[in-house]
Amino acid sequence: MTRLLALASLALITACSGGTETATGQGQAIKEAIKAGNFGKRNKQPAPLPVLTRDLLNSITISSLETTVETTNTTAFMIPIAARTNSGNGKIVVWKTVGTENIILRDGVLVGTKGLGNDLGSTDARVTVRGLQTRSTKTGEKTLYIRRDDNTIEPIRLQCEITNVGPESVVIVERSYATTHMREVCSNATGRVVNDFWVEGRDGTVRKSRQWGGPRLGYLSFRLLKK
Repeated sequence: MTRLLALASLALITACSGGTETATGQGQAIKEAIKAGNFGKRNKQPAPLPVLTRDLLNSITISSLETTVETTNTTAFMIPIAARTNSGNGKIVVWKTVGTENIILRDGVLVGTKGLGNDLGSTDARVTVRGLQTRSTKTGEKTLYIRRDDNTIEPIRLQCEITNVGPESVVIVERSYATTHMREVCSNATGRVVNDFWVEGRDGTVRKSRQWGGPRLGYLSFRLLKK
């Protein structure tokens, strides 16, 4: 069974104060689970979440992101707490659970984590961002800076190529999105990793992705539930 990583963001909690009857009931279930005090507690069995529905998402008034850490089979819903735009380098958004876990995305590309363990301190992902922005083939170096247990940084340098796989429809909670599937293949002397992105619309929104966060953190999967 999927475990929860400090789940139930404020975005979902707000569903219990309005929206459809179904959404209200589900929001209340989330709120009660939080009161039980077992979200994000590693020594307790986390309470189950209600099933996501389109009615529930329609009742939410803030952006929300679903994040899954595949190595631990943990899933979290997150809300944005900070955002800034760098000229030419894309928009950086910090997503947060109700606990202390943060995910940092630059135009949908994973560039940092905090509170997950084996964290990704930062990433030079300019090649990836440019490829997604233009939906075209780009090649170059990508560097991940991994935080070690002794708080030092381990750089991992990869040679990457991102290519356009083609148009694909992606279904997220009862709704289909027309996207372009972009695939990034990265390698160095120690191995090879593959990152997949499903990019929506003219604005280049990454609606869904699966990205590698380092040798210990492993792969993370993301679904943008609401812009």
